[in-house]
Amino acid sequence: GSLVQSLAGHTGRVGVGVFTPDGKLLVSASDDQTLKAWDVGTGTLVRSIQVTTEGINGLSAIAFSPDGKRMVTTLGAAVGLWDVGDWRLVETFTTTESHTSGEMTMCCGSTALTARFDSLGKLIVSGHEDGTIKVWDPQRSVDILSPQSKLIRILSTNERNESFALSPDETILVANGGSDAPKLWQWASGKPLRSLGDEASYVHNVAFS
Repeated sequence: GSLVQSLAGHTGRVGVGVFTPDGKLLVSASDDQTLKAWDVGTGTLVRSIQVTTEGINGLSAIAFSPDGKRMVTTLGAAVGLWDVGDWRLVETFTTTESHTSGEMTMCCGSTALTARFDSLGKLIVSGHEDGTIKVWDPQRSVDILSPQSKLIRILSTNERNESFALSPDETILVANGGSDAPKLWQWASGKPLRSLGDEASYVHNVAFS
C-alpha cells in the first residue's frame, strides 16, 4: 500500500491514465491539453505532447493495441491513431453528421467519449455522445469521394455512450449511457440482450473481468 511514484508535471486535472501492455510506461492526459508518457520504474517523464484543439477540452480516452505499438485517443469528435514508436499522430477518424445532445442540434460529428482496439489490434471501436458505437478499419483503402469510408459499422445503443466494454471473447458488448442502466448487446449481430436494471443506473464506467 505504499506510494511507489508521484508523477508531477501536469498543470491541470488528470482525467486519464493508462499503462502500456508491457507495463513499462504510463500515459496520462490532462486538462492542461498535454499527453505525457512516464517511465514507470523511474517516474521519469519520457514524452510530453501538446494536443490542444480550440474550444475542446483535453483527451477523454487512451487505449493501446495488444502489441503496444499503436495507441488510440479521443478528442472532441475525433478518434486519433498514434504510432507509439515516435509518438506521431498517424491518422484521425471522424464523421461530419449533425447530432442532437439534449435540446441542441450540432454539426460536425458526435463527441467521441471512449475508444479501444479490438482483441486482434486491427479495428478501432469508439463510443460516442449520440449513443452510437462506431467501428473503424485503419487498413481499409480510402475512397476519395467518401473520406469516411474507413467507418465500417455503426451500432446505436443508448441516447449517449459514456463508456462501453467488450467481453474478452468479443461476443458481448455492454454499453453505458450514464443515467440509464448499462445494456448488454450481442456484438456480432447487434441484437439487444438485456438491461442491468435500475440498481445500475448512473454508472460512470463498465468493464469485464
